[in-house]
Amino acid sequence: MVKKIESYPELADPQLQPRYSGIPTFFRVPHTMRLDEIDIGLLGVPFDGGVTNRTGARHGPRDIRNQSSLIRKINQATGVAPFDLVRVADLGDAWIERPFELQGALAEITAFFATVHAAGVRPLSVGGDHSISLAILRAIAKNGPLGMVQLDAHCDTGDDYLGSRFHHGAPFRRAVEEGLIDPKRTIQIGIRGSLNVADMWQFSYDGGMRVVSIEKFYDKGWRWPAEEALGFRVDRPPPAVPITAPVGIRPPGSLSRPGHLGVPDHYP
Repeated sequence: MVKKIESYPELADPQLQPRYSGIPTFFRVPHTMRLDEIDIGLLGVPFDGGVTNRTGARHGPRDIRNQSSLIRKINQATGVAPFDLVRVADLGDAWIERPFELQGALAEITAFFATVHAAGVRPLSVGGDHSISLAILRAIAKNGPLGMVQLDAHCDTGDDYLGSRFHHGAPFRRAVEEGLIDPKRTIQIGIRGSLNVADMWQFSYDGGMRVVSIEKFYDKGWRWPAEEALGFRVDRPPPAVPITAPVGIRPPGSLSRPGHLGVPDHYP
């Protein structure tokens, strides 16, 4: 049964309805399967077959849809109302038909995003573990290597681990090797934590990636890496610089903690 709105006609907009009501799409935007109706597609990728330790990120899209209902329409700091500027919709999930076969699963994700990209839709995606980044880059970087802004605790430029080269700690090494990203137009912000070997992320340094430690981030402030990242777009038309921010960007069970990027740092 469709509810008839009688007292407040503005509540016809789902983003203005009580946030505990309705079907939880990302940001309470409309759900559609029509790629010709939108500019930006919000997508879930419920896959965590590439993690090396704790699984569970497959549940991320569903839970983030629910949590995103807390977001209102206007950014108070900037005055920007993004949903008024472009057509945005929830395209559902790039769910995996054969999730137990890692490389096959990544191929399924690539095929999904290739369809979205071919339609001229820019994807904003929620995983899932960071191995999905390689699959997405394979779909959107067919015309040449992209620059990349990475907000992370780890560089994710590792190599073989326990028999796989495609786990969540290695997507950007593979992406450089496959010509999908330009390391000299890549910045990795917030890198921190302990290491097993001192040169664990040497691939990033040797390739020319800008590696910004959490200590340097706080010493220089968020504007410095933001300006560095904006410089990557000078010689390429958008969408030349994808942005990736995995679960490592903040600790489990915490909104903000010393030594981690908190909400003000994500949304300056």
